[in-house]
Amino acid sequence: MYQRPQHSFTLIELLVVISVIVLLIALLLPALQKARAVAHGAVCMSNARQFVVATTSYTLDNNSWFPRVASTLVGDPDAWSAPTHYTNTLLPYFNDWKILIDPARNNSRELAFQRFGTRGDWTTMGRDINFMVIGWAYLFYDARPVSVGQGSRTRLDDVGMPAKSLLTYCVPQGEGGGVPPALHGVPAGYIDDGGGIHNQRETWVFIDGHGGFYSTMPIREDYLITP
Repeated sequence: MYQRPQHSFTLIELLVVISVIVLLIALLLPALQKARAVAHGAVCMSNARQFVVATTSYTLDNNSWFPRVASTLVGDPDAWSAPTHYTNTLLPYFNDWKILIDPARNNSRELAFQRFGTRGDWTTMGRDINFMVIGWAYLFYDARPVSVGQGSRTRLDDVGMPAKSLLTYCVPQGEGGGVPPALHGVPAGYIDDGGGIHNQRETWVFIDGHGGFYSTMPIREDYLITP
């Protein structure tokens, strides 16, 4: 009975196939990474906008008052407790805690506690969070005229230009307001955990709900290219 001779790949043929696969990967990988970065940026912006919408919904349900940063009444047994923190107050309005997380960030529990200490636990009850309120000291709590524990809040009606008033942006977990590039450069001791900067731009969302990607890297002489 006639048997068809079996043909096996030679070493050169295998090397050619492997070389073609490696070449295709090298060509496609940058495009895939760029598409992934664009997707991360879109999700980051969507999450930030949902947080702003949740805040606005709360104000509409509460006679235009922004939520408290936490219960601050002197003598209140719940004063400065985690359940009264604004993230927990707003939770019924955004439902899923994941919207407070940037998908491009590497949220490390260990780093969060190094940065925030036990405060990170009392404010968010140990959960990850990347979207912080800009100016919560005057929106959610006002410590200027009085001592801590007796502050007042701001009403939505008191915001003169909601379309130009920032409400939230994306930060490394536990960093709070000290994040780069910010308006004054990278702060001392900053630990970069990746993410957050999408195509060299940061996520900013305003009180009126619109958002955009902006660069806040300060202009310095060593950035300028001179002939």
